[in-house]
Amino acid sequence: MEHPAADDSDQSSEDESFDPFNWIGGVERPSNPTSHGPRICEICQADRQYIDEKLKIHGNTIEKRWKKWSHAKREATLRQVDKDLYEKRWPEVQILCDFTAKPKATLEDHIRLQAQLGQRPIRNALLLPYRNLELLKSDPKPLLALLNSRTKYSSQEWASFDNHIISKPWEQGILQLIHNPNAIIMHGASYGQLVLWDSQFAHDWRAVGFPKSILVLEAQHELLKFLKKAVDVMLVGVVADTNTVSRPSFRFTSTDLKRWNIAASSEFASTYLFQPFFAPPKFDVDTMISLATT
Repeated sequence: MEHPAADDSDQSSEDESFDPFNWIGGVERPSNPTSHGPRICEICQADRQYIDEKLKIHGNTIEKRWKKWSHAKREATLRQVDKDLYEKRWPEVQILCDFTAKPKATLEDHIRLQAQLGQRPIRNALLLPYRNLELLKSDPKPLLALLNSRTKYSSQEWASFDNHIISKPWEQGILQLIHNPNAIIMHGASYGQLVLWDSQFAHDWRAVGFPKSILVLEAQHELLKFLKKAVDVMLVGVVADTNTVSRPSFRFTSTDLKRWNIAASSEFASTYLFQPFFAPPKFDVDTMISLATT
């Protein structure tokens, strides 16, 4: 794969406050969006490792606290983590219904909707529809499952699913985009690297056009940032244990998920709705045959 010429005119800050998507909702676009892919992947990997270490040390405490807290306590915590967290379940349905032209919609209605779609809260709801206040506060299981699924599996393993999640708003054209003629590698050791667009690579999904692939990276960046802050907020007041060598590695298992009775939750009524809380989908012929014959 060929890589486009490097552009050092706008080197991103290495500060933790770096936000590759701070242009959302504004007029100006980043002057050098081509450097964003690798930097976003670095941030995501660092956040994933941070969360994983916290789970290894304080996983049991996190689980006990989150399950013990009331709905009101969980809501207050979630609002502290993200004050703009979308309120209702199925945000993509509500937002798309509002965006779809209505018989009596006025020009002012469309202008208002376009302005709302350009804001971060609505954008996040479209990129991460399963991460909403109503679901996460009413049931302790989804957030715990997200912590597990996003640390157990890498960003590149989730890429195909994250791409699928944003298909509808992408098709509807309601997400602000960064336009760039190149593509981003979406698998392997070069995940997130910018390359020249190639029709064959695009056809077999080795590389995806920049406008779509950067949305996938953005969704992963926003989710891991949210989960990292959630862990920090849930552990406020917990004394760090420096003797971590002898502590067992913490991991939510399938047994834990069964113990939580996830199947009883309406959000997890089917395998497809449950997907973001468990494991990224994989092409498995035997599994597909089993599903078709049962």
